[in-house]
Amino acid sequence: MGDGLTFSNKRYWTLNHSSTQTLSFILQCVSCLSPAKSFATFDVNKLLRMTEFYPNDFIDLPEVVLRRQLKSYITNVRPGPKFAKLKGLSELCAKLVETNKCHTFAMVYKLLKLALLLSVATASV
Repeated sequence: MGDGLTFSNKRYWTLNHSSTQTLSFILQCVSCLSPAKSFATFDVNKLLRMTEFYPNDFIDLPEVVLRRQLKSYITNVRPGPKFAKLKGLSELCAKLVETNKCHTFAMVYKLLKLALLLSVATASV
């Protein structure tokens, strides 16, 4: 991808050999990014926990900075009419790029991309 994401064969192996409970928790975290029902499942704390599974992608990023960006993101996109009828994570990613919010909320955008990669990886496990 060229943007610092490090989805490697090692990470794929780790996902393939993760406990069902760990993988289930990660997928619950991913669901927190869903735009469905005006981002009804959005959960800052679970998303912060999700970053623990990707330490190389969030290196040197203080939790307080990410927490602030997550809160600002949801405050910004939840009432936005451009985000109201999105059906999934890929549509959300596309809309963030279209509106240039992928730069404003770069860490959230990174979480979304990781979530999309994870869905591909778990589908092929």
